[in-house]
Amino acid sequence: MHTPSSPSVPISTAQDLLDRIDAEALQEIVTRLVRAGPLREVRYHLHRPIQGAAGYSGLTAIVSVQYVAVDGYFGWVDLLLKWPRQATAESRWYPALMAAGAPVPALYGRVRLRNPPPDASDEVLVLEFLPHIGHGVRDHLALAETLGRFHALDPGRIPDLPQVTARSAVAGWAEVWNRIPEHARAGELGPTIAALVASQSGAWERVLAALPGLATHADGLPRGVIHRDVSFQNSGWRAERRELLLFDIPQMAVGILAQEAQVLFPADQTPDPLVAERYLGSLREHGGLSLSSTALAEAVAVVRPLGALSFLWWATARSCDGRVDFTTDVEEGRRWYRQILLNNLESLITQLGR
Repeated sequence: MHTPSSPSVPISTAQDLLDRIDAEALQEIVTRLVRAGPLREVRYHLHRPIQGAAGYSGLTAIVSVQYVAVDGYFGWVDLLLKWPRQATAESRWYPALMAAGAPVPALYGRVRLRNPPPDASDEVLVLEFLPHIGHGVRDHLALAETLGRFHALDPGRIPDLPQVTARSAVAGWAEVWNRIPEHARAGELGPTIAALVASQSGAWERVLAALPGLATHADGLPRGVIHRDVSFQNSGWRAERRELLLFDIPQMAVGILAQEAQVLFPADQTPDPLVAERYLGSLREHGGLSLSSTALAEAVAVVRPLGALSFLWWATARSCDGRVDFTTDVEEGRRWYRQILLNNLESLITQLGR
């Protein structure tokens, strides 16, 4: 019979995670954070579940900490525990990002797991809890400010930050592009995508032929620190929605700024000059590149296909298996990603296959 601390017992719930954490180290972080002197009593509550996308590569938990200090002060503080099952650079990058004033949540500290599962990381990050998650069209000015701050970061201040290029991604794009018709013919992507593939054989070859030239052009555009996964579920606000932050940073790298900035200018909408002005102003004011609005618009036009190309592998895999982090219904997962994949395929054919 295995005890709860046995390394053969998996960690699959927030309670599992909390039970295996070094409790003394966590209490030290809480004591430092609340600034109420030595604590007489600390209790941890998991009454707030993670809403929306839960993530794929680890486990997160919102912990409400109830404390009483030895001199009678008492209160609550909320924390986010994040356990990446495989070690990432996040714990090394967060201090550098915080020192540089990057728009990211605060890392309060790190704690260890007792008897972590085999071949898994024993490190748990203790992060600032953001009470509001997500951004939308109404938040584009705030997102422009945040992206400008992020893209202005000095890559020399962040240890071991990788460089990514479009040219290095061409082989991966081509592999999945060639594989999509096989999945479609096997009935693994649904009838709508199967019909599209059958009707676009010529365009399919033209898209493939356009990839090397597109990558070379894109790699000549301005570069800087990019998050690489700016999305609804990886953004959040501090209290009262006054500051938009980006989190989930293990993919961060030096890359093409416009590839990320294009999120500010949806392809189906007229570009908002106020959003462009806010982004470019924020980029300059925080020590980044000085670009013109014309240069930004031209760069965004070049990189439009890159987002869809970079997402092809993931969208294809989830369209086949339906294994998503927002529902246990695999058919719902398949439907969701097949629609995204269809939109991306149609977009790429229009942009590169004509």
